[in-house]
Amino acid sequence: MQQEIDRRKRMDMRGESREYYHICTEGLEKKLLFRDRRDYIYGMNSIPVCALKFNVSVLAFCLMDNHVHFITEGRYEECSAFINEYKRRCSQRLRSKYSEVQALHDLKVSIHHIDSEEYLLSSVAYVLRNPFSTGSKCLPFHYEWCSAGLYFRAGQKHRSAGEKQLADLPGYIMERRLQMRRIMLPGHYVINDEDMIVPECYVEIPAVEKVFASPKRFLYHMSRNLDREMKLSMGASGKISFDDREMKTAMLQICSAEFNVDSPDRLHMVDKCRLMIMMRKRYGASAKQLARLTGISSGFLEQLLQ
Repeated sequence: MQQEIDRRKRMDMRGESREYYHICTEGLEKKLLFRDRRDYIYGMNSIPVCALKFNVSVLAFCLMDNHVHFITEGRYEECSAFINEYKRRCSQRLRSKYSEVQALHDLKVSIHHIDSEEYLLSSVAYVLRNPFSTGSKCLPFHYEWCSAGLYFRAGQKHRSAGEKQLADLPGYIMERRLQMRRIMLPGHYVINDEDMIVPECYVEIPAVEKVFASPKRFLYHMSRNLDREMKLSMGASGKISFDDREMKTAMLQICSAEFNVDSPDRLHMVDKCRLMIMMRKRYGASAKQLARLTGISSGFLEQLLQ
C-alpha cells in the first residue's frame, strides 16, 4: 500500500509540519563551483553550517564540480533559506579566492517537494547516483563528496588518529582550520586531518536507513536508472514542456510505483484525483492534457488543480 508522507509529517517545536525536499542548483556552463580539493572541503563544511542556521535536516547530498544536490527535511522557507545561504557562501569563496565578483548571481535554484515515500526513495537514489550518471570513474559509494557511502555500514566508524572533536579545539583554531568566522557548531562534531567536518556528524543516516528499511532495498533503488524520469519531474517548475507520450509514460510509472496498478483506469476516483495532482506538481501537466490522457472532464480537472 502506498504510504503518503503527509500522513506522518514531523512537527517542529512550533507545531509546524516539516516535509521533504529535493534541492538542486543549475549546472554552471562556463565556470565551476569547486575547482580543487580545498574548494570541495569548504563546500562540505558549509553544509552543516547552513543546515544548523536554518533548522534543516540533511538526508543526502552530492557536490559536483558545477552543481549541487540535497535531500532535506524542513519547512519550505527554511529549506529555501538553507540553499540561498549555501549559494552565498560559495559565491563568497569564489570572490575571495578567485576574485570573481557576483559569480553565482544568476545561478538558478530548484526546490522540489517530495510528496510520497516512493518519490523520496527515488530522489535519494537519484542524488547519490549523480557522480556515476555524469561519468565518474568510481562507484557512488567511493565518491568523496556525497553521502552514498554513509548508509548501512556494519558497526561504528572508528575515529582516525587525525580526527578531533570541535570541543577539543580553541575557537580561533577551529575558525582557522575551517576557514570560517563566527560560526556555532556542536562540540561533538568531528574534524579530520584535512580540516573537514566528517559528514556522519550532520547527515540523518538513521532516517535514510529507516525509509529504505534494508541494504537490499537501498541497493535496488541505487541500481535503477530513473535519471530520465527524475529530470522530467525536476523540469516541471522550469520552461520544459512534455508531449502526451512522455506524460503518459510518467503517469503509468506513477500508477505502478504509488498505487500498484498498471493503468489510471483501475483507480477509484479519489486516487485518480491524487494522481492528477501528482502529475501537475511533478510534471506541470495541464488540465487539458490530463483530460486527453484520462478522459476526465477538463472542467473538473481545472477546478481540482487550481
